Amino acid sequence: MPSSLSSLSPLRIDGVEIEVAEKPTDGDGGGATARAAIVMRGRMTSRNPDASIQPFLKKVHEALCADKIDRVEVDVTDLGFVNSSAIRLFVDWAMWVKGEGDAPHYKLVFRTKEGIAWQRLTLTALTGIAPTCVEVQPVG
Repeated sequence: MPSSLSSLSPLRIDGVEIEVAEKPTDGDGGGATARAAIVMRGRMTSRNPDASIQPFLKKVHEALCADKIDRVEVDVTDLGFVNSSAIRLFVDWAMWVKGEGDAPHYKLVFRTKEGIAWQRLTLTALTGIAPTCVEVQPVG
């Protein structure tokens, strides 16, 4: 049975590209999928990302929940710029993951590039509002 996640086509809009892929669970031997990877590239400069990007991220979130994914690596190392309007997308996503209950739906692990200021400042701040479901991993 195909997963909800595998049915999502990449988003390419307004100078940004977002791709989603499943990752096999480490060492399970059965090929079950419990992890996912998302790659974001380009520049988020849309004045209205709520209309162009947020619906896609909401579909991604719903698919991750439906597929019972427990960990998502979000590679933003090639996302060079995010304007102030688009920063809200990351806050909303963290809040969706945090959810209403005691346990988060899954863990968001952002892979960041150390020299990009918006990544360091914005994504690190997310660990303060959703510490149980957001992690930041700087890479080279």
